[in-house]
Amino acid sequence: MNDDADAALFAEHLDAQQRAGVVPTEGPASLSHAMAQSNDPRMQALASHAEGGRQGADVEFLLSLLTSTDAAVLEAATDALWKLGIAAQNRGALARLGGGRALLPLLTHADARVQRVAAGACAIFCLDASLRRALLDGGAAGSLAALLADAPERVAEQAARAAANVMAAAEADRAALVRAGGAGALAALLRRARGA
Repeated sequence: MNDDADAALFAEHLDAQQRAGVVPTEGPASLSHAMAQSNDPRMQALASHAEGGRQGADVEFLLSLLTSTDAAVLEAATDALWKLGIAAQNRGALARLGGGRALLPLLTHADARVQRVAAGACAIFCLDASLRRALLDGGAAGSLAALLADAPERVAEQAARAAANVMAAAEADRAALVRAGGAGALAALLRRARGA
C-alpha cells in the first residue's frame, strides 16, 4: 500500500467510527476539557487540579496517584499527602475523599521508602478521628505492628509516631492497636532504642 491508500483507509475507518458514535465528531475545547471528559480518574483529577480553586483539588489529585505501580510516584505522592495532612482543612478533605483507605496498601508495600512515607502520613492522618477510624477499620493497626517489629529503622520510626498518635486517642483506637500487637511492638522498639 502507498501513503494515499493508507490515508484513504484511515479516513474511511474514522468516518465509520464517527457515524457509530465511537469517536466524537468534534474535539474538546482544551486539553483540560479533554482530561475532564476522560474515563480515567487520574486524568479527571489532573483536570480539576489544573482548573484550581476547588477545595481539596490537591488532595484529590495526589490520592489519584496512589493507584500507580511506580514506587517513585507512590513515594512522592504520599510524601506530599503527608505534608498536606499537617493542615486540618486538608485532613478534612482527606477524610471526605477516602484518604485513609487509599493509604492502607502502602503500609505493606515492598519498597521501604514507600512504607516510610506511608507510615509518616499515617501518623499525621491519625490526628483526625475519622481518618484514624478509617485506617484502623482497614487494618492499619496490624500493618503498623508489623512495621514496628520488623522494618528498617527509618520506617519503624515513622510507624512509632503513628502508633503513638493512636495510643493518645480514644480507648477503642488504643484497643485496636493493642489487639494487633502494636503496643507491645512499640514498647519493644523503645527498649531497643534505649539500649542502643
